Amino acid sequence: MAWYTTGTVSLTNGSTAVYGTGTAWVSTGSLNAGDIFDVGGVLYQVASIQSDTQLTLSTAYLGVTNATASYSIIPIGLLPSALAQQVKTTLSAAATAAASSVLYNTNTQGLTSVQQQNARTNIAALGQADVGQGYASISVAGGVNVILSAAQTANQIIQFTGTITASITVFFPLAPRVYIIENATAGAYTLTVAGATGAGVAVSQSTGSTIVYCDGINFYAAETPAIALSGGTAGQAPYQTGPGATGYYNMGTNITPVTGAYSTLKTDRTVLANAATAPLIVTLVTPAGNNGLIQTIKKTDSSTNTVTIVPAAGTIDGGASVTLASQYASITVQSDGVNYWTEASFSVSGSSTSVALVTNVSPIAMNSNGISTSVTIPADYNASSIGPIEIGDGVTVTISDNSSWSIL
Repeated sequence: MAWYTTGTVSLTNGSTAVYGTGTAWVSTGSLNAGDIFDVGGVLYQVASIQSDTQLTLSTAYLGVTNATASYSIIPIGLLPSALAQQVKTTLSAAATAAASSVLYNTNTQGLTSVQQQNARTNIAALGQADVGQGYASISVAGGVNVILSAAQTANQIIQFTGTITASITVFFPLAPRVYIIENATAGAYTLTVAGATGAGVAVSQSTGSTIVYCDGINFYAAETPAIALSGGTAGQAPYQTGPGATGYYNMGTNITPVTGAYSTLKTDRTVLANAATAPLIVTLVTPAGNNGLIQTIKKTDSSTNTVTIVPAAGTIDGGASVTLASQYASITVQSDGVNYWTEASFSVSGSSTSVALVTNVSPIAMNSNGISTSVTIPADYNASSIGPIEIGDGVTVTISDNSSWSIL
């Protein structure tokens, strides 16, 4: 007798019940318990036949739920009796081993404690594809959903290829399991990995491999999700202030040359001020809302014109302004959200303090031998210069209380 293939069957993942459409399993008179039931190349044993349209498998169906599956029933009576008995024994052992090849939940798979022990015993004899260690490259080209076979989903690492012409879903068995998925498809569409029911996971193209897992109900992405950052603005960099908490600091990166009055932006890191034609003023961006912002102002020209730095709000080291009088003189300041503070190795203050250039050519330290702009040495500071020093006409050097100026 030929294999019986009439009609289609409806199977549910984790169930032993099989329902037929257009089938006549009893009426045909040739099918019996113990026959081989084949679906998608996976063999099961028929435990019993209840009617023309209902039978029961000896072990739970492990594939994807399918309401219109093609199938075959191979009557065991076609085989010699000794071989038939050997096939029955082999199928029984194989079915138990197959159940153990996929991580399962005993409630959904319906395995008894004895079957579980048998599965653990047989797992050592299974091949790498059975225990989910194999690799498969599967084309899903086109625009229709794809149902994977049990043999395909026995692999743990699966690559999908081909050009997809619509967003598709690739269906896996609803059994607890971990997969490594690579979406190597072409086409600007979404590929989703899911079971017959429950939630799925969209796997992005060209992002390497994605680890997904099924809990028997839904599919999930196993990788750590990206942390969404919010609250920052342009020119700010994030940092972690505590577990799950993010703060921001202001970080300018631009180098900005100027030849006239200029108000700095939070994106400025260095302002190159050229006062060759006339004195100029650089106004620092308001410190409020710019906590941590660091900016450097440098005078680049050799003229006697000054570069005056004033904050839009607050002070600089307690003073209203800082003046750069010599070529290449510079000052670096940092905001605390209220005022600015110098970060240079020297401290300046006062309403109009001049900073003279000091050049280091190791091991020689040099300073200008003339002072052309009035200078105030703040209270409680010591200053020194290498002489001789010539003080220009109308120029004063003011030494504040409890301060000193030594000329070496």
